[in-house]
Amino acid sequence: GKESLVVDIKQQKSKQLLHSILERADVFVQNLAPGAAARAGFDSTELRKKYPKLITLDISGYGNDRAFKGYKAYDLLVAAEAGLCSVTGTPDGPG
Repeated sequence: GKESLVVDIKQQKSKQLLHSILERADVFVQNLAPGAAARAGFDSTELRKKYPKLITLDISGYGNDRAFKGYKAYDLLVAAEAGLCSVTGTPDGPG
């Protein structure tokens, strides 16, 4: 079955816990800010070398080869950029 876990990968004990889980995991999915997982020691390429059976997925709001590739993406920001906020409105009134 599928299981999820939230850890603070800035903490050494959390890093150790995550590595012990990855030894038995099938898939590792992360959507941290661009480069954050690698800086914390969880670079997908390195993880696949260490755990050859592991499938990794890095989710990026703006892709890896576009002008905004280094930008963080979160729901409200993307909704505003897409024009959705003009339809849904703001706390002050309808769109």
